[in-house]
Amino acid sequence: MIDLKILSTFLACMDFIGLGVDLYVNKAFWQSEELCLDEGDVDEEIDHCLKMANIIRKRSIGSVFVACLILLILLLKTFQA
Repeated sequence: MIDLKILSTFLACMDFIGLGVDLYVNKAFWQSEELCLDEGDVDEEIDHCLKMANIIRKRSIGSVFVACLILLILLLKTFQA
């Protein structure tokens, strides 16, 4: 059977990788948004872009929360033994 420490570490690493991807996508999104604003797009596209940015922000916060929760469980299991 798979060890709980290995599984917890793997899941925490995956969450931190996901967080890095979310932050990269967020940065790329805002750089492309600046280019869109320079071209003078309409308000509807700006509203759509802001909704997408809000989704990316929520995913980033969720990734940090899950990763910290997994690491906390891992630390508790380590010190409990």
